Amino acid sequence: MFTLPSLLLSLAAAATAVQGATFRMRQEMSFSNGTIHQPIADEILVANTTFDFSYTQPNSCESGYSLFTVYFTAQEPAFSQLDTNGNFPDDEFLFSFGEFTLGTPPPPTLTTPDLGSEVQSLFFAVVGDFQDCPPDVANEYGLVFVPVTFEST
Repeated sequence: MFTLPSLLLSLAAAATAVQGATFRMRQEMSFSNGTIHQPIADEILVANTTFDFSYTQPNSCESGYSLFTVYFTAQEPAFSQLDTNGNFPDDEFLFSFGEFTLGTPPPPTLTTPDLGSEVQSLFFAVVGDFQDCPPDVANEYGLVFVPVTFEST
C-alpha cells in the first residue's frame, strides 16, 4: 500500500521525468544554407549545353562531408515542400542533377537537360543536408536557390 510520502515522491519523480523529456522535430530548417555562386541569378541556360556550377557551404560541422542535392524547380522552392528526408517530392521538381558533397567536389559544370519547352523561368535550387551534424539533433536541411531562364535548342 502507498503511504502519502511515497505517493508524493512518486508523483514528483514522474513530473520531473515528463518535464525533462524533450520532443524533437524530425526535421528543421538550418540557417547554414550555403551560397550558389554559379549559375548566377537570371542566367540563361540552354538545353543540352553545359553551364558553370559552384556552390559553397559554411564550415558548420564538417561541411565537406555534408550531402547536398541540386534541382530545377518550376515554382519558387520553399522549405515546407521538402519531405522528412530533405528531398523534394517527385511532383515538386522538374529535374534532379543528383547528390554531391564538398569533400568529393561536384563537377565544375553541369549539363542543362532538355525540358521540352521553348523558354521558361525556372529555379536552380540546392538542398543541403546537415543530418550528421552533430548526430544528436534533428535532421537539418538548408535551401538556397536562384532564378534562371531555360531555353530549348
